[in-house]
Amino acid sequence: MRAILRLFPYNSYPKVSAIGGRKINPDIDMLLIERTSQYQRTIGYEIKLIKFDKRNRGISWNSFYSGIGQALLYLRNGVNRAFLVLGFHDNILNDELIDEFLDQLQSERELLKRILGNYISIGIYIG
Repeated sequence: MRAILRLFPYNSYPKVSAIGGRKINPDIDMLLIERTSQYQRTIGYEIKLIKFDKRNRGISWNSFYSGIGQALLYLRNGVNRAFLVLGFHDNILNDELIDEFLDQLQSERELLKRILGNYISIGIYIG
């Protein structure tokens, strides 16, 4: 998480739990506010860690799906655009599992785009 936080500019705010004095749920992991003379746009980043599931002997999709749900709720709280940023936990035994996860995600790309529209984007962080 720290590595990802270093990528954000100065006008970003981690762990936002209120907007305009109103408590929000879920918290926004990172809120970026872009201001120009013509507009102000808020972008919320939901950061999730993908882990190996010993029971199923594969990568768990739980963080992915809960991340999509949380990112959708960002929009309800006035965020203009939401990003789901995925990182991979050290407990993932080999890169083949990560490649399989990415291939499956890529194969579902069009379906996800139809469901999520242009408001939510998904990014992968490998660092």
